[in-house]
Amino acid sequence: MSITKQRLDPLFEDAVRLTRDAKKGSTSVLQLGLGIGYGRAVQLIDLMEQEGIVGPEDGLNPRKILRRNGALR
Repeated sequence: MSITKQRLDPLFEDAVRLTRDAKKGSTSVLQLGLGIGYGRAVQLIDLMEQEGIVGPEDGLNPRKILRRNGALR
């Protein structure tokens, strides 16, 4: 399971909350909301996709939120 991956980035839970509150998954939301760079934002979005929290990439559109409740373990 990817719980180990989540622990590698201490901002994972904050990123999930921010994404859920924004009602969209995007690197720009994470960059602005968490004050992080693009690379780290991409890694967090990828982790959320692996966990089934956000959907796959859809071109330039934000990712859809797949799991709103119970996203955090």
